[in-house]
Amino acid sequence: MRRISYLYEQPDWFNFEWDRDRTGLIISKIRYEQGRIRGRTENLNPAMKKDALINALTAECLATAAIEGDIYTEAEVKSAVARSLNIRIPGMIPCSSSVKCLASLICAASAKP
Repeated sequence: MRRISYLYEQPDWFNFEWDRDRTGLIISKIRYEQGRIRGRTENLNPAMKKDALINALTAECLATAAIEGDIYTEAEVKSAVARSLNIRIPGMIPCSSSVKCLASLICAASAKP
């Protein structure tokens, strides 16, 4: 399995520059795909929308934690995300304060302005 290299691990990371033409193309493709996903979720019923939101935010929390070297269970993170959104889901479990803080941060960062 290939190891991901993070920006801060590069020797000259503080002088980071990017190719605007290349990144612009990638960003436009991402925005297009975001629009497609948003279009698909518009037709979901409210319960399915909540479930999709919780799953997406759970995945984001797990990925963010992994970058920092923290490993949490999906059930713990999912419960914390649901609590942060004031949504009750089946099988909610207690979670640590670090997971609660992470979920709260990710939920707040993803909220519409």
